[in-house]
Parts: sequence; C-alpha cells; structure tokens
Amino acid sequence: MLHVLSLSSQIYDHGVHEFLGKKSSFLEEWLKGLCFSLRAPNDLLDAEYSSNRDKKKEMICLAIKSLVEVFEAHDLNAIALRYQKLCSSI
Repeated sequence: MLHVLSLSSQIYDHGVHEFLGKKSSFLEEWLKGLCFSLRAPNDLLDAEYSSNRDKKKEMICLAIKSLVEVFEAHDLNAIALRYQKLCSSI
C-alpha cells in the first residue's frame, strides 16, 4: 500500500486524486498507526531492528510526501499541511 501511495503524485487521473482527498482522514490515521508501530521498547533497539525501522520510516515519508503533492495540486492545503506535520514528526 505504501508503494502505491508513494506513486500517487505521478498518477494523472483526477478520479484517483479526488478519491485520495476524500479518504485523507482515513489515510492520515492509518499512517499515524504505522508511525506509532515503529516505536519499540529499548531492549529491541539492536542494529538490525534499527536498520529495518529506518527503511520503513523512509517508505512512510515517501508516501506522505507524494500525498502532500497531490493535495497541494488540488488546493487541499489544510490537508497537505497536516500530512507535512506528520512526516516531520517521524
């Protein structure tokens, strides 16, 4: 799902962008849940876990940035701002 969302800004179908705008609240909560799942207890902070966590963070940020581009292109600036804040909080 993250891979598809990270490509959303490259899709030139107004219907897809409209759908993403309508589902922005759901997607925002889902992405917040993913970000929360990246937090681990201190005893799990080994090198392998840290590397995997960094890769997941990068993929989440790519998806968020792509969605921000979609929202800005369709003058959904308030939504874009919320997503930018989410990305910076990761």
